[in-house]
Amino acid sequence: MKGNSLRNKIGFFHTLLIFLSVEDINGLLFFHEHSYIELYSPDQNGDFGFSIAYQANLKSLVIGAPHSGLDGKVYTCPLDEAVKQKKFSCNSINIDIDKLAGNYSRHDSIDQEFCLGASISATPEYIFTCAPLWTSDFVDGNKTKFGALGTCFITNGTYASRYNGLFEQYVQQTSKRPKIDNIYGGIGWNTLYDPVNKLILIAKPSLTSSISVMNTSDPLKPTKAVDLGDDFIAYYFLGILIGFLHYDTSKNEMKILQGRSKPIIIEDDSMNSMYGASLHSVDLNGDGYSELLVGAPAQTNDVVMYEHGAVHFYLGGRKVFMFFLYDVIEKLVVVVINEFALLQSTFKSNYYLCVHGVEDGSRFGTAIGSSDIDGDGLPEIFISAPYEKSGKGSVYILSGFMITKLLQNKAIKSIKVTELTDMQKISNVPYKSFGFSILPVIDFHENGGKCKMSFFLFIKLYC
Repeated sequence: MKGNSLRNKIGFFHTLLIFLSVEDINGLLFFHEHSYIELYSPDQNGDFGFSIAYQANLKSLVIGAPHSGLDGKVYTCPLDEAVKQKKFSCNSINIDIDKLAGNYSRHDSIDQEFCLGASISATPEYIFTCAPLWTSDFVDGNKTKFGALGTCFITNGTYASRYNGLFEQYVQQTSKRPKIDNIYGGIGWNTLYDPVNKLILIAKPSLTSSISVMNTSDPLKPTKAVDLGDDFIAYYFLGILIGFLHYDTSKNEMKILQGRSKPIIIEDDSMNSMYGASLHSVDLNGDGYSELLVGAPAQTNDVVMYEHGAVHFYLGGRKVFMFFLYDVIEKLVVVVINEFALLQSTFKSNYYLCVHGVEDGSRFGTAIGSSDIDGDGLPEIFISAPYEKSGKGSVYILSGFMITKLLQNKAIKSIKVTELTDMQKISNVPYKSFGFSILPVIDFHENGGKCKMSFFLFIKLYC
């Protein structure tokens, strides 16, 4: 870990956020493409927009720029102010790493970037953000070691505190310390806010994978590591396995979902597809059960081409589960999470659909989102291909009604995104990597649904 030279090789990123509004639905035009607003950072250096969340109390977007300076930065963009302007400069949040997490070290890497803002989650009360490449010296047995450990912070936009994570507990305690394998490699590359159970899940995907859990009602309380067992350790270099977590409310404990004493999993049977790089759950057909959408942005759909990308749709529902309950075979996995049912077969079940991209290197499926744009009660699906059109990028909006019908059609298992009839493609020619991140924010004006809005990120590269 001897520094970061990428910035010097390619210049720097200047990223902007496109805001697209919907006031009237006409035919298949979900968005008026020219009614966008550019949100930008006052700092020209950094990958502004790498991560994004919406903080409801502040009515503000929260945007990360993890490569802005050595520490990284997080910005707020108040939407009530932004919508009044064609271009809007966002405000940096003061998270003083020197003051809050000053026990870092850069002695083996003087230009080490901590990547504050690499992940952001927003609760109604505060913003949670991490610096996964925060480095420090630590004692492991009889040896002093150095490396990326990661740390996270809680802020309301004005005041900030450091959370009590696994490494923080490791330093404080002399006995019953968290396992160093759960810490070393950089905690906080991904976070997930669970409003139902009032939790934030914090992931460390590199080296030995780990997930820790924070109680949002008491964010300064020590986090706990989820026991992933040995089954997932074997896959941490392959990246072809999806497992499921469920929260045991009687014990206040997050656990791996199991069946017959073994973790219930979905495995990808293709190589190097980046299967699971993006995940999204949404009730597509209005039956009260969530479907699972899995992005595989590097999936190749033709032997002579590369990285078209794909999104795999898995139908959920009690009827689907009951149909197979008494006929479970080796090649079929049945998953039930709080009355959510999911089917996965080596040869794919009758309740499955794959929508794939068509252009080499486009990485269709990099980001996935959803929202009911046309008001029919069935959410539309947003899927990005940020490297389509020679790196300019595109976002596809798929009709929820159309996708629901396709999932019910047992004869169709795979379809090109360009073959879909009820679909809008947005590609703003002047920009690069359009759609790298997607965040739908609906009706923040609270006007009863008369105006619905969504947000898309693009990156523009200057060399």
